[in-house]
Amino acid sequence: MLGLKEKFINQKTKNLISKSKVDRGGMNFENAEFVAIFYTQTSENKDGEIQKFCDQLQREGKTVELITYIPKRKEEHAVKIASFYGDEFSFTGEVKSDALRDFLKKKYDLLIHCDLEKDAVTKFVMAKSKAVMRVGRYFEEEAKLYELMFVLQDDEKPRQMCALFHQYLKAIH
Repeated sequence: MLGLKEKFINQKTKNLISKSKVDRGGMNFENAEFVAIFYTQTSENKDGEIQKFCDQLQREGKTVELITYIPKRKEEHAVKIASFYGDEFSFTGEVKSDALRDFLKKKYDLLIHCDLEKDAVTKFVMAKSKAVMRVGRYFEEEAKLYELMFVLQDDEKPRQMCALFHQYLKAIH
């Protein structure tokens, strides 16, 4: 997804941020019941680590929903979860994916963005989400999209990222 479509999505994201009426704030991890994990699918290893993180949260009594963004249609990985593709946006940036539309309608207690990178689509999803608390990697220019951000190294492994998120989220009382 290049060029004009990305510009439309970026503009929609800016509008969402400025007009947001979602009641956001801090969320005590212990009280968070409905958790979403959103990530960009890049490898089977990452899928597996995210699934382990999901399983860990479920063992702790959380209801967890996963959704993955697949930038380009290709042979799918083994893990079958809700997903949407980069081409499921209209030329003007309107969402055409039923999976993404359903995801964005729900109000999660906590939305965890498990990516080291960002793009127009991931910023749009974080801005459009109705989650009470959004968590992800620290990007100075994206501070309005998250209530809690963590400094991560560019070469951080998915397992390390998930462990860090879990450790600090559990520390929030």
